[in-house]
Amino acid sequence: MFPRFQSPLRTFCVAMLPGILTPLPVFAQPQLHPTPFSIGVSPSALLAERPISSLPMWVESISVLHPPKDPNHVRRTVVRLRLRKLSALIHTVELRITLAAGPSGQATLTAWNETGMQISQSAPFGSAEAALTEVVRIPIEGVDYIDLSLPLDGSRLTGLFTTAMKKSPVLHAIDFPPPPVQESFAPAPSVSPDPEADRLLLGRIAATLEAGPLVVGEETPTLIDFEISQKPSAALLTFEVRSVLAGEPPLALINGVELHQLSINFPDLADPAWRTRKRIGIEEPALQYSGWIRMQGLLPPSALLPGQNQISLQQSRFGGTVEIRNVELQIRNLR
Repeated sequence: MFPRFQSPLRTFCVAMLPGILTPLPVFAQPQLHPTPFSIGVSPSALLAERPISSLPMWVESISVLHPPKDPNHVRRTVVRLRLRKLSALIHTVELRITLAAGPSGQATLTAWNETGMQISQSAPFGSAEAALTEVVRIPIEGVDYIDLSLPLDGSRLTGLFTTAMKKSPVLHAIDFPPPPVQESFAPAPSVSPDPEADRLLLGRIAATLEAGPLVVGEETPTLIDFEISQKPSAALLTFEVRSVLAGEPPLALINGVELHQLSINFPDLADPAWRTRKRIGIEEPALQYSGWIRMQGLLPPSALLPGQNQISLQQSRFGGTVEIRNVELQIRNLR
């Protein structure tokens, strides 16, 4: 008899003979994860205006428009999502837009009703020269269609994923705010600091040192100065980084001492924000996440001094250019 072991990727049949252990791989088909309320659109097929099949029930159509040039003679390309009325089931739409590197203008998302009234508009995004993934959520009450306005011919669009979101009851402590919105692919939750004041909670002081976003490269480190009244016994540094290479995260130095214990929480590999990037002089491509990722690290108490201190955020030689935001420091005196 042959005992059988199963894993998500393959099934092994192992012959248990004296002194012999021979795995015989038998590859199995993975179980397809159904996504009836989500869709990832191929940008090349979309911009070529080829028909899109198998749309989610809440999407009536996805089309490409070519409006005339604006008064400044700037050409735009618009991707329009026309919605069906399913407000009893769906509350919000999430769009994850990935743009390739390039300084040719910014993208925006706007929501409209059938009478041509604008319901909402996102802040412009995509001006950085590095590739990025922007996550925008739009409440759909009163909305009939959503327009993604792209610069020029829209060729910077390299990824478009959209999904429907609904409200669910969540238990949370009454004294503290509810948790942030759950991301589609569950990366680390975004911090939402108050940059105007330090926050005291049960002996812990938290302060936003820099809201950002800041552009950080090998030749362009970011220096952040701050003061503390006394030396803490515990300190925690937190920030978010976008367009990070999986093996080349930013470096943090505290008063010139490098912090070696920075941790990073990567999201699901199904997230369309993942991409590969070639590096000069290195054959194997690097894995890059073009969305926001949270990084944290405990600071050695000996690195902080009463009075003036400095945090330096910089990139390694092969890390490329990233954006950093929501730099927060927590300190506490433990007994």
